Amino acid sequence: MSDKQRFRLGDYLNQPPQYYHATFGYIAHKVNQQHKKIPLILLKDIYLVDENDKKIRLSKKADFKDHKGNHIVADHLWVKLTKPWFELPDELLYAIRTNS
Repeated sequence: MSDKQRFRLGDYLNQPPQYYHATFGYIAHKVNQQHKKIPLILLKDIYLVDENDKKIRLSKKADFKDHKGNHIVADHLWVKLTKPWFELPDELLYAIRTNS
């Protein structure tokens, strides 16, 4: 992800909750400063969507597009797989399992 794209993600910091759609990449691990393995998941092609999972077209000149020309918030994002992930609604976890 380019620095320009990371800056674009900053536009969504401290905003009201929004819906996003992403494609699951894979699970990996990183080692933190205490030498503990931390699980991570790779999310790819992150889109801003409405409550019906319909993609929202972004309108800034600096918008990014995926390989199909669709507007995206980011091409990828690494997320720590922390305890709250395991407390997500069953529907979301089912969608993750069936779409990966």
